[in-house]
Amino acid sequence: MITIAVCDDDVTFSKYLALSAEKICNDIGFKEYLSFSVAEFNCAEDVLTYLDKYPINILLLDIDMPQMNGFDLAGKLNKLYPDIIIIFVSSHENFVYSSFEYRPLGFLRKSHIDDELQSALSKAIEKCMAANNILTFNTIKKDIILRTNDILYFEVDKNYFLIHTADDVYKCRGTLCNLEESLKEFNFHRIHAAFIVNMENIDKVKHGTEVQLTNKKFLPISQKKASGFKKAYMAFLRKRFIK
Repeated sequence: MITIAVCDDDVTFSKYLALSAEKICNDIGFKEYLSFSVAEFNCAEDVLTYLDKYPINILLLDIDMPQMNGFDLAGKLNKLYPDIIIIFVSSHENFVYSSFEYRPLGFLRKSHIDDELQSALSKAIEKCMAANNILTFNTIKKDIILRTNDILYFEVDKNYFLIHTADDVYKCRGTLCNLEESLKEFNFHRIHAAFIVNMENIDKVKHGTEVQLTNKKFLPISQKKASGFKKAYMAFLRKRFIK
């Protein structure tokens, strides 16, 4: 579930923005894997009250509001809820440079909202997915979304690569070299020319020459990759288990 919130004291615009965001979410790909909710607020204080009980992933935030303005709310959120992705929406284009202090993902102009919202919201959803360790793949049959922890390993298959999960195998066009680069921020490591393994799903490392995965599958560790894998796996274990 991804929750998108709209906060604007202009009730008419707020409703329009919420409906536009909802339409974009309904039209976006991966609907069978993702669900969206859109919450609408007309003052900053109500956003904070909502956050006491429920999460917000993406916030479309007006700046010029009475009492607590958008910058004040963004400052509080940066401290209290730093994972919320903020996109400012304003009719005052001169606020754009001042907004940088609050590290927003974007700054949308109300006068151009129909042109700018979809791109900004799509980027925010992609960032939200990455933060929650969700990856998208274009298989030979369809686009899919997988949680990184559900992936056991990747395997070379000529001009393709295979994604192995506990229940399925997916075939994608591409190379492990390109894939390896895109997986750097996650807990994957190249243990062999033919295999990239998810260290989260390693059950045992046997004699430094092979790994046993949680599904009891064995994969070889090449001599060339052994030293680098040992260092990476020890660092992974320290990070995971040593407090």
